[in-house]
Amino acid sequence: MHQLRPEAASIMRQGARQILAMDEALIAAIDEATISASQLVDSDMVAMIYKANRMNILHWAREISVAPQRPVSANLSVEMVQLARFQARLGIDEATERAYRSGQQAAWLKWMQIVFSLSNDPALLQEVLEYSARSINAFVEATLAGLAERVAEERRALSQGAQAERRQLVQDFINGKPMHSASLGRKLGYGLDQPHWAAILWTDTPHQGPDAQEVWVQVQDAFSADRKLLVIAADRATIWLWGPAPPAAEEILNACPSHYRLAIGASAPGPEGFLSSHRSARLTQSILASAPAEKRLASYHDVRLISLITSDRGAVDSFLRSTLGPLESAAPKLRASLLTYLKTGCSLVETARLLDLHRNTLMRHLARAQDLLPIALNEATRIEVSVALELLYWREGEQPVRPA
Repeated sequence: MHQLRPEAASIMRQGARQILAMDEALIAAIDEATISASQLVDSDMVAMIYKANRMNILHWAREISVAPQRPVSANLSVEMVQLARFQARLGIDEATERAYRSGQQAAWLKWMQIVFSLSNDPALLQEVLEYSARSINAFVEATLAGLAERVAEERRALSQGAQAERRQLVQDFINGKPMHSASLGRKLGYGLDQPHWAAILWTDTPHQGPDAQEVWVQVQDAFSADRKLLVIAADRATIWLWGPAPPAAEEILNACPSHYRLAIGASAPGPEGFLSSHRSARLTQSILASAPAEKRLASYHDVRLISLITSDRGAVDSFLRSTLGPLESAAPKLRASLLTYLKTGCSLVETARLLDLHRNTLMRHLARAQDLLPIALNEATRIEVSVALELLYWREGEQPVRPA
């Protein structure tokens, strides 16, 4: 930082001493300007910002009064660390940072008044104000960075401790350890005597960026569902979720890196439903994991039929060949047309609407697809063909339109 002339250093020192001697009314005025500009309304947060502002102003003034030429160190005193611990529980958001910035501006206005009362030399005033601006800005940046680091440490510590205990409780319950559901619910902060939708958010490549727990923190910042969720970090690549309503799947995936996937279980009530929904989510995960990378979402409803017949890969291959014949390797649009047609109960009107195709085009697709089938499409074979096309859907990258 630029070295001050002795005259400028003297003004810095005198001004800092005036700040240290400020009466309560002046400090309160800075407090009010800070909170008004930041628009904070939470009473705990307001009290915290008041205290932080005062400590920051006095910290900067004390160091300047002793050594105006030296950069002011970040204010990471015991009190500020305690505030960081408090912030780890309330959260630091944009409003909080605005409050710190507003405090900086309010204090700067008061500082300018003090400096102008100490000299009328334009060159000297310019030097003092330019140096002050750099000093205050560097101090605030260093303090915010230090606080953010402390808050992150607190959050990690809180999360790891709580998550480890919650993860073990859930693991024990899943593994069949006898537990009283009401007691377990209280410990988890999540009621078990309600309907449950379980889901699994995971990645097969956790080394490609932040781990699953960090990703979930980002998801929470981006998606504002008001439902009560139980979130368990199963490992660094996997998050288990439970909630009383279906998860906002698209919102979750949109907030995640593209290599994350989401498997959703079937809804089921009560403590046993907590377990069965999770089991169906894991089954869904196993099928989705074998699908192409661009398939990122599946529910148990999507895969429940094929889950019954996919354990033997060789048998599945043989079933596809014998049921679909040349259609297995035909143009995806033909398979999409036929699968959608079968899922709509063989409705030409509904299939054309879903696929946004002209009726004549759809009829050509269906005719060509049926020509390629090695078996005639009739009442007896429709289920087999539909299952075969559904199996292929989960193997290939195509996306047949699904009827609502």
